Amino acid sequence: MTSENLSNAVQKHEQAMKRPDMTTKSTQKSFQTRSYKKKQVICEEKERLAEKNSLWKS
Repeated sequence: MTSENLSNAVQKHEQAMKRPDMTTKSTQKSFQTRSYKKKQVICEEKERLAEKNSLWKS
């Protein structure tokens, strides 16, 4: 890496650090949505298993 490339990369990094951080909020939001959907699927799976178990018992 040449010194010109290095100074260019440092400048870009500094500019990026000055920008308001928009990515973390949207990333957290999508992660929360994913984890919620995952929990929903797990609950549905548990309900199905409970129904199967009650059918086996009767």
